[in-house]
Amino acid sequence: MTIAQQFQALYQVPESDLYSGQLGQWYSEVMSLDTLDAEIILNHCGPNAYVADLMCGDARILRWLDNHGCQGVGVDISEAAIKRAKSYTVHNSSFFVSNAFSWLPSQSVDFVVLGGLVGSMFSEDILTRFLHHIYNFLPSGAGLWLDYLVEDSNEFWKGDFIFPSSNPLDQGFVVSSTVRDSSHGMQESSFFYSPGESTLDKEFSSHKLFIFPQNKIEEILIDCGFKIKESWNSYQFDPDNVDDAVLPSWPIRKVVALR
Repeated sequence: MTIAQQFQALYQVPESDLYSGQLGQWYSEVMSLDTLDAEIILNHCGPNAYVADLMCGDARILRWLDNHGCQGVGVDISEAAIKRAKSYTVHNSSFFVSNAFSWLPSQSVDFVVLGGLVGSMFSEDILTRFLHHIYNFLPSGAGLWLDYLVEDSNEFWKGDFIFPSSNPLDQGFVVSSTVRDSSHGMQESSFFYSPGESTLDKEFSSHKLFIFPQNKIEEILIDCGFKIKESWNSYQFDPDNVDDAVLPSWPIRKVVALR
């Protein structure tokens, strides 16, 4: 049991949506600091593209693209995520609560974004069905961005980190715990939020991700009819400047494909 899970058990906190409450606020602010993926996507789709951000969460990538000339739509089944996305200012984009596996665009899409490790959220057969659905509604020449976790030489890693909450006035903290087990193809992250000394309003959320062999998702994309334009390994942390005994530097595979 991770530290975050121990806190959850100690205070008997029910699991909630990652994008709800103060935990969601903290998570959104932390993730918004990383704009690298959005910058790369903009280079591939162009500043005037119509972008569909599927399973968008709080739509941080689409919101960044919107502020740089794109327009589009963000889709997520989580009402809390879409509510948070709508709380930000955008110029030419809209957000909808919908199931991305059945959602269809109301206009031609130039580029689909599956960011935030969507490629690792499902088993191979379910992901294949999802990518077939996307392929069927995309026009010829449209692009797709996807990232996923890949295997590396470190078969097992476990770590816990404590961060200040998004509101420094409440003197709260967030415990972030991760267990990565490459030998079984799974990674689990859990988050516990506590608002300082208060015994109320504590929050907990978690998610599990699949770890795939190198190039596995590229093979699935090709089987679905896509062409791979570019793919490469990035890292959760910079492997050249991080002590692996303290912070993990596991690889994340980035893929750009064309319909």
